[in-house]
Amino acid sequence: MNTLGPRRLNSPLRLLVAVAFNFAVMYTFLGVLVWLGVIDRVRTDYGFLAWMNILVGVLLSGGTFLVYRFIDRGSPMAFGFRMTRRDGAFAGVTLLLSVIFAIACIAIIGRDQALGAEFQLYKLARPSMIGLMILGAVGWIIAVTQEEVLYRGYFYANLQRLHPLVLILVSAFFFSLTHIPTKGIALIPLIIHFVGGIGYGYVYYKSGSLLLSTLLHGMHNFLLDILFNNDYSVTLVTLAHPLDDSVKLAQQLMLLAAVVLITHVFYGRNGAFTPAENLQKLWNTKHEHIYLLQQQPSQAK
Repeated sequence: MNTLGPRRLNSPLRLLVAVAFNFAVMYTFLGVLVWLGVIDRVRTDYGFLAWMNILVGVLLSGGTFLVYRFIDRGSPMAFGFRMTRRDGAFAGVTLLLSVIFAIACIAIIGRDQALGAEFQLYKLARPSMIGLMILGAVGWIIAVTQEEVLYRGYFYANLQRLHPLVLILVSAFFFSLTHIPTKGIALIPLIIHFVGGIGYGYVYYKSGSLLLSTLLHGMHNFLLDILFNNDYSVTLVTLAHPLDDSVKLAQQLMLLAAVVLITHVFYGRNGAFTPAENLQKLWNTKHEHIYLLQQQPSQAK
């Protein structure tokens, strides 16, 4: 007789539970916004978007924490909520180069008179605009925390026996699917998110810092808002026509190449696919824990 309690769900089932919870919360949340008649404000009111990002980020991050704590029986803090000096330097360099890259793209795009790119830097003189931008940046960082916790921290902890490249690609695939509730089913946008998932996944895999991948992800989203999104008042660049999805995909691929290269420069001394030391320790501990749980039924007979 086994008196040591129920066995845990296997890894695929645990992941399905977590992803299903994510989708259920997102569709419920969007349904409530539609019911309240405020869904359009998400697309036009940047302050409202920021607060909704914060709310969703807290709800879904908390949900994944609970799943990992009570279904996986692990500590979510082990995912890598840390930021070393090297991580800080990496973040600074990567974000600076991301801004330079974005401005260079705008300069190139601006040569096309049909797009009519025009800078509106005078907005930075308004204190209210600076406050709105800060709120937007914080909102995005909290919003993407739930994506990084689930599709990097939780997925990697459950699928770390896969080859590193397969692990990163699988995680990126499910990460792209999580945008269906807000973006719909469109091939190129999903590919754009898939490419982004590869980049943030590699950063997490090599640095072992979920805070770092979250910071980069959130700030990249914020940069898109203030430099390429005409829908909100915070944009510093206006375009006569929205960018084609093919152009956005090309930008994302170039950004991925840059992020992977910089990641390798900072963290690649131990090889391109050797995980960060803290992740290796977490995964080895998880292996030992799973082995002990598998031995419990035979020992209790």
